[in-house]
Amino acid sequence: MDAIKRALEMGFTYAKTVRVEDFEFAPEFRVCCEDNLCGNYNASYSCPPLCGSVEEMIEKTKKYTYGFLICTACDGVDAYDWEQSNLIKADHIHRQDLLMKELLESGALPKEGLPIYAGACSLCKTCKAKEGKPCIMPEKVACCLSAYCINVTVLSEKAGIPISWDGDQVSFYSMYLY
Repeated sequence: MDAIKRALEMGFTYAKTVRVEDFEFAPEFRVCCEDNLCGNYNASYSCPPLCGSVEEMIEKTKKYTYGFLICTACDGVDAYDWEQSNLIKADHIHRQDLLMKELLESGALPKEGLPIYAGACSLCKTCKAKEGKPCIMPEKVACCLSAYCINVTVLSEKAGIPISWDGDQVSFYSMYLY
């Protein structure tokens, strides 16, 4: 199965293979997590500070050579319309989960890899962190892209993905490193 072709068939705007050595990290992005706009800061094992320090997250990525990058980009959408943006993000996450399951089960992507997703891990309905209990699937937790402080603008440019931060485009990214 061709992972890129399948991702495009499932409605992702872009699907690319990227090199981890091309990642640029911006530790100052961690402030976005600390602002807790999504409500998962210190409430999900896939989000800061529970997922690890910036340094630990960067080190995790450096164990891999390639990344399978998928993106949902919607032009003409008010990026500050949180209701609409959250609907697009929920759809992206739903398709990301379906795609990754299919690609891993088919062998199109190796089972030994690192999922980096848009938003918090969605394996459990409610993360056990909110109850002060240990994660029940620590080997499967997919941390959010923001937690890794990967500069998506630079990554998009290197991957040939047009990106706009002028407020009229909403984009969500997910990756699987291998």
